[in-house]
Amino acid sequence: MLGFPARVRACLSDLDGVLTRTAKGRAAARNRKEASDARLQGRGPAELLEDR
Repeated sequence: MLGFPARVRACLSDLDGVLTRTAKGRAAARNRKEASDARLQGRGPAELLEDR
């Protein structure tokens, strides 16, 4: 049907980021986590930016 050999019974495909824009959401989540971690460690925004 899709051009695979007859012995192929299944095919997995990673469409993460293809059908939806997940990269932007993941970047925002990562930024929130870094800010939260810094706050828990007693560091402010200036120290957080120095880590990059």
